[in-house]
Amino acid sequence: MGQTRRGISGGVAEVLAAQERERARVARDLHDQVGQSLTSVLLALRLVEVALDDPRPDLPGARGHLGEVRELLTDALRDVRELAFELRPPLLDDFGLPAALERLIASVEERNDLDVTLAMEGLEGGDRLPADVETVAYRVVQEALTNVVRHAQASTARVSASGGPGFLRVTVIDDGVGFTPAEVAGPTLGLQGMRERAGLTSGRLRIDSRPGAGTSVLLEVPL
Repeated sequence: MGQTRRGISGGVAEVLAAQERERARVARDLHDQVGQSLTSVLLALRLVEVALDDPRPDLPGARGHLGEVRELLTDALRDVRELAFELRPPLLDDFGLPAALERLIASVEERNDLDVTLAMEGLEGGDRLPADVETVAYRVVQEALTNVVRHAQASTARVSASGGPGFLRVTVIDDGVGFTPAEVAGPTLGLQGMRERAGLTSGRLRIDSRPGAGTSVLLEVPL
């Protein structure tokens, strides 16, 4: 019984640590993306003030700077919406894993120079998977694609999800520079976080990679 309690406590600690890493990533994105955009808005508004405070106001210049403000605010609003989606995509709750993955991939392609394809098999019938399984699968794909964008120097990636009686299998494969998994320690690539999430559903995560040969992330979850 003592071992069971220690196992549960350890599992909770791992999940909390993974959640904190996700919060830290979102905080960095808020600072780097939204914070930078809003700082640029303030600078552009100052240029508007300068143009209008002159004894002979520069109206064309002021209008031009207002146009810049409009574009900057549009970008900031888009970033906020994207970050809110990453925190908890409404599509995952309302329509399930296939729709959420489609939206995630569209967002990744829109914001990065990366061609991502999605293949699904056995998940198109509209039957929902257990909520915890959908969440784990989505987060693993999200983390894997984040790694592809930030570290892999890849031009293409492929996401596949297949379901059948008693199983869900999800893979993310890229054509990037690859790495040696045994040499990667710490939370840099979020590998431990992905393994922890897989363990929450009694699933198994396998990462195959080597320098110059891309990376494959495989998640298998029993249903």
